[in-house]
Amino acid sequence: MVPNRGLRGEECYANARRVFRGGVIDGGAPFTKDACYCKGTVLNYAFIRAAIQSKRAELVPFLFVGKVAHEDIPVLYARVADGVVRPPDHVPPMFRDMNGLAIWTAYSNFFFRMGGNVVDDHYAKLFRRGDV
Repeated sequence: MVPNRGLRGEECYANARRVFRGGVIDGGAPFTKDACYCKGTVLNYAFIRAAIQSKRAELVPFLFVGKVAHEDIPVLYARVADGVVRPPDHVPPMFRDMNGLAIWTAYSNFFFRMGGNVVDDHYAKLFRRGDV
């Protein structure tokens, strides 16, 4: 038996439901949350790259104001000047240095572009052989 760590039964159930949401009891299927987190990572990366390329890197720290849609970030940023919105209290060090962040995004983009076709061609040949 797993201890409840001092939580009521309803709290234990709610926590388990949050962790499990989207899964299959028998296993063998991905969790919906996993797919959502992966999509979020990709979209955040795309937002950061687009902000830097558009010379709007000052928007990147607003990814840390809380749960926010990317489309709302420019509006939130504009409201800081009005005093309606406070800038984020905590911005991880990697996201405080926009020059460093620009270098990381350029570096990853460089490697993707450098090897993208080679890697794609390699796997296309492998798949055509029928080995996979």
